[in-house]
Amino acid sequence: MSTVWISYFSRKGDQRDVSQDALVVGSVVVAQHAHPMTLAVDTATTPVVAVLDGVGGQVAGHLASVTAANHLAGLLSAGNDYPRPAELRASIVEVSRRLIDEGELVPDRRGMASTVAGLCFTDDGVDVFNVGDSRVYVERDGYLCQCTIDDLAGDGAEGSPLSQCLGAGFRHFEPHITRVPWKPSGLALLCTDGLDRRVGIERLEDALRAADPILALWSLAEGADDDATAVLIDGRFANGGAQVRRRAAGVAITEPEGPSEELRDVRSIRSSSVVGSIVGPDSADGGRGTSGQPEPDGTRSGRASLRRRVAAFRQRRSDGRGDGRHDRI
Repeated sequence: MSTVWISYFSRKGDQRDVSQDALVVGSVVVAQHAHPMTLAVDTATTPVVAVLDGVGGQVAGHLASVTAANHLAGLLSAGNDYPRPAELRASIVEVSRRLIDEGELVPDRRGMASTVAGLCFTDDGVDVFNVGDSRVYVERDGYLCQCTIDDLAGDGAEGSPLSQCLGAGFRHFEPHITRVPWKPSGLALLCTDGLDRRVGIERLEDALRAADPILALWSLAEGADDDATAVLIDGRFANGGAQVRRRAAGVAITEPEGPSEELRDVRSIRSSSVVGSIVGPDSADGGRGTSGQPEPDGTRSGRASLRRRVAAFRQRRSDGRGDGRHDRI
C-alpha cells in the first residue's frame, strides 16, 4: 500500500436547488456543494473511494445519493482490511436493498435511486466498481481510459435511461467489478456525468496536465446545469508533495499546451469500450479485453508500446485500411 493525494469537489448545478451528488473517501461522506479539497491518504486505511449521483431530479435524488453514500462508507470502512470482490459485491447489493426498503417505509422516498462508481485499493491493484453511468478513469501514458461500464438501456446513446442502478426497485442486478493494475505513482479520476459528459474526455486530459488539476477540473464544471462531482486520486506527488507546495505558494493554473499529433491520433482510435485496454492478467476476466482476446502486453503501459500502436494506426490509415476508430490503444 502507499500514500496518495486525494482531491475532490462537488459542484451544484446552476439549475439545481440542492446537489444530488455525493462522494465517499474512506469513512468521510460529502453530500453538499463542496469546494476543492486535497487530503494525503494512506491507501491501507482508506479502502473505498466513490462518487454517487442521485436519480430523478427531485429531493429524493439528493436523499438517495447521501443515503447510499453513508451505507457504502459504513459497510466498506468498518475495518481497515481490503474487501474481497465477493464482499464488495455483497456490500453494493446491500446498499441498494436498504434504499429500496427505506423508500417503502417513507412514501416521499419511494423509488429513490442512485448511481455509484468507485474503487477499492488492494495489495496488487484496485478493484473498480460501478452501477449506473458514473465513471472511473485510470491514466495510462497521459491518456484517460474508462474502467467502468455505462448501464444504459437500448443503444446506450446519451440521454438513454439507466438499465440498472442502486434502489428504484432493482433487487436483482449485477454490479460491475474489475481488477485494474495500479502503481504507487498512478492517477485515477472518478466523476459523475455532470462533468465528463459535458466537457468530453479530451478536456479532462488537458485539465490533468495543468499545474493544479483539481482546480482545472473545478473550472470545467463552472456554469453547468447539472451537478458535477469529481475525485482525483494522484500518487505522482505522494513523496514530495510538489502539487500541494505549488498550491500553498499561490502558483496559478497554467493553460495546458495543445494536444500533440500523437495525442490527436490516440484520441481518434480510442474505442468506446476500453476496459480491455487496461486490465491485466490478474483481472477477473483473466487479462482479456472486451473482445475476449488476451491482451498481448498486459496492462499495455509504456510509451514505446503506445508509439508502436499509434504508428500502426497511421500505417493502416495511409494504406486505406479503415479509419481506425474501433482500434484499441
